[in-house]
Amino acid sequence: MKFKRLCLNLVVIFMCSILTGCWDKVELEDEGYVAAIGIDKGAERNVRVTFQITNPKTIGSGRSGGGAGEIKSEVMTLEAPSVLSARDLITISVTRRISLAHAKVVIVGEEFARDESFFRYIEASLRDKEMRRIMTIIVSREPAEEFIKKNNPLLEDRMQKFYEFTSRRWKETGFVPPFANLNRFMQRTETHGSLFLAIYATTREFPTKKGADEGAYMPGQIEKSGGSPAEMIGAAVFKEGKMIGKLDGNEMRLVSMLREEPETKAMLVTFLDPMDNKYRIDARIIRENRTKIKMNLEGEEPVIDAYIPLTVDILGIPSFVDYAEDMEKQKYLKDYLEKYLSKVSLKLIDKTQKEFIGDPFQWDLVARKKFFTYGEFRKYNWMKHYPEAKVNIKYEINIRSFGKQLSPPSNPMQKGSDEGISPLERKE
Repeated sequence: MKFKRLCLNLVVIFMCSILTGCWDKVELEDEGYVAAIGIDKGAERNVRVTFQITNPKTIGSGRSGGGAGEIKSEVMTLEAPSVLSARDLITISVTRRISLAHAKVVIVGEEFARDESFFRYIEASLRDKEMRRIMTIIVSREPAEEFIKKNNPLLEDRMQKFYEFTSRRWKETGFVPPFANLNRFMQRTETHGSLFLAIYATTREFPTKKGADEGAYMPGQIEKSGGSPAEMIGAAVFKEGKMIGKLDGNEMRLVSMLREEPETKAMLVTFLDPMDNKYRIDARIIRENRTKIKMNLEGEEPVIDAYIPLTVDILGIPSFVDYAEDMEKQKYLKDYLEKYLSKVSLKLIDKTQKEFIGDPFQWDLVARKKFFTYGEFRKYNWMKHYPEAKVNIKYEINIRSFGKQLSPPSNPMQKGSDEGISPLERKE
C-alpha cells in the first residue's frame, strides 16, 4: 500500500513538473511581426534582406486604432549570409523579437531571381519552421528593397491585410497565377516536370502601352494615375529554380484556361467585334467544366489534344450588331471566338516550346498517368519531350446570354432610326 502511494506521489510530482512553468512564454509586446520579406543579391556570398515589420499600434479596420499619423510599418534592410541569419542580425536595431510566422509574401528582385544561386538561398531558409510554405512569391522588376519601400496602399493600415486582400482579387481576374506560393515553387523545381509561375510586379513606371486590351500589359505599362505605384500583372517564369522569362496578363489567362483544373472560374474579357472592328465586345468567360487533355506518348513526338469548354456571357456590344436575335450572326460570333482563342493559344504554346523549353500548363500531371511508376515517368523526361510535342487545341463556346435586355437597342446613328433622337428633332 505504501509502495502504491509512493508511486502515485511520484507520478503527480512528475506531471506537475511538465505541466507547470512559463519559462518559454513570449509576450505579444515582445514580438515584431514581419509582413513581407524582400531578397536581393548582396556583395560576394551575401544576400540583401529587407524586412517589413508591422506597427502593432495600427490595429482594427481603420486609423482610429493607432491614431492619426501612425506609420504602417518599419522597413529595414541589411546584408547577411542568409535570410535566417539576417533575422537575428536585425535585432541590433530592433527592440522586438522578429517573427516570420505571419509573413504573407516573399518578394524577390528580378536580377536575383535570374541568378543561379537564388534557389539555394530560398531552399535553405525553408528549413526553419517560421518560413511557411504558403507564402506567395512576388518577383519585382526592380530590387525587392525598392518595391517594399515604395508600395504604400492608402486603403490598408496593415500590410498583411493588403497582401491578403490582393491575393483574393488574383483569383477573380486571372491576370496573375493565383497559387504562386513557396510550396508549389519547390514542387515544380524538385520534380523537373513543369515550369513555375510567380507573380510579376513593379512600382516603377515603364513606357505605357496605349490602345491595348485589358490584359496585354507587363507591370508598369498601364497608364494610370493616383493610388499606390505598385502594379501586379502577368507572371515570372521559373525553370529549375531560376527565372527564365515572363508572361503578360493575357498570356496568363490563357495558361489558366489550358490547365486541366480551373484556377480562375470567371474572368471579364474584351475582344474585337468580328462584324465591326472599330469596337470591342465585353464578355465574361466562365469555366464550368475541366479542360480535357488527351495524350499519345508512344511515337517519337508526343501528341496532345486539348479540349476547352467555355461558357460566355455577352455583356456589351457597342457596335449595336444584333447578335442576340439573329442566329446566323450569333453562330458567326461563336465560330470567331473559337478560332480566335485557338489561334492565340497555339501562339502561346509555340512560345513555351521554343523560348521557355518547358510546360507551364501542368500537363506533366496528365503525362504521369501514362506510366506505371513515377520512376518510369522521370526516365521519360517530360521536360525534354514537351518542346517536340504536336499540340491540337479545340475550344467549345457556349454563349449563354446577351445581358438582361430582351433585345439589343438599334443603332441610333443608322439612317431611318428614330432611337436616340429627341422629340424636338423628330418634329423638325
